[in-house]
Amino acid sequence: MATSLAIGTGGAYLQEEAVKEMFSGERLPVVAGQGTRPGKAVTDGDGFRLSGDWSFASGIKHSQWIHTLGIIEETGQRRIFVLPVDKAELIETWDVMGLKATGSIDYKIRDVFVPETFTHEGLTETPLRGGWIFKLGIAQIAYLGHSGWALGVARRMLDDLAEQVRAKAGRAGSMADSTRFHALYGELEAKLPTPPGPLCTRCGVTPRRR
Repeated sequence: MATSLAIGTGGAYLQEEAVKEMFSGERLPVVAGQGTRPGKAVTDGDGFRLSGDWSFASGIKHSQWIHTLGIIEETGQRRIFVLPVDKAELIETWDVMGLKATGSIDYKIRDVFVPETFTHEGLTETPLRGGWIFKLGIAQIAYLGHSGWALGVARRMLDDLAEQVRAKAGRAGSMADSTRFHALYGELEAKLPTPPGPLCTRCGVTPRRR
């Protein structure tokens, strides 16, 4: 989800020169980084010199490009900077159970030149290419992605819990026969939004799944 956001917005908002370089390979590039904790940038000719420390860059160990937020010191403008991942120092700070393979580690950049064509306004809602979704802007697209991820995790947790209870795992009958468990589970199930079903082939309306 995180790298898809950075790949898509890079393709939509960056100048043509940058897009051609990034997307000229046989495969789509992987772009990762951090858009919440800004670094600092100073103007230098037709670009900027970027420095900063960023945390928790989802998927950066698998990426070829970094998408990162910086503030231009002369103007205070927030911009997204895109640069090759080998221009940054990756810091092994991701020691977790179950998610180690995501490669979501910290990184730092020190006085690296980034051409202006490889930057765009941080909160732009004016794509240069791509579909209507990029008119929402990075923040709104990120909200959609994170919300979908959280709802998917919640859905999986409830489904796995129900499967475990049906199998009567653990102490015999501890949850399967508990009316309190049934009530609490029902409350959680009712609070979780239900994803819509497929479009009706006759009218094009998405019916709500019950």
